[in-house]
Amino acid sequence: MKNKVAVAVVLIALGVSVLVVAQAPRTAEVQLKAAQHKEEVEGDLRGAIELYRQVVGLAGANRALAAQALIRMAECHEKLGSAEARTLYERVIREFADQGEAAAMARARIGGSSLAPVSGTEGATFRKVWEIANLYVSNVSSNGKVVFASFDFPNRLFVRDLASGSERPIGSTRSRRAERGS
Repeated sequence: MKNKVAVAVVLIALGVSVLVVAQAPRTAEVQLKAAQHKEEVEGDLRGAIELYRQVVGLAGANRALAAQALIRMAECHEKLGSAEARTLYERVIREFADQGEAAAMARARIGGSSLAPVSGTEGATFRKVWEIANLYVSNVSSNGKVVFASFDFPNRLFVRDLASGSERPIGSTRSRRAERGS
């Protein structure tokens, strides 16, 4: 009788452990969604970084999920101006080279650019994203767009999307001055 109870306890424990192991990838996927929500909806980059770190730990054999979490974590660090972004991109290239899309993205993010903050500019990251002469350029917005005026087209303002390279006119500087009463 004692042997049967002992066998039953061992079988139940084994069954529970199998269920826990089977749930780990699902838990990591759910955690990834929660991290993305924290980053994109709540705007809490530091909180998202911590959740992405947990996803990497929970991913186990799901290398694609771990690589995706590392890329997202690096992007958060990059938005914060942290040098940790480069370290994470390098880790993806080194440890997840078999994950084609993630490794290519990591290589693209550090290829030819300096992600580490320049001395005296904590919180800022500089890299060349566009080169053209004869421009007055405003700051780059958080969505990757820049407003500029060209000497070639006086009294015209343009918006350039740095990710796609597209440009569109947005108005005339004359009309803006007239609206302000100058």
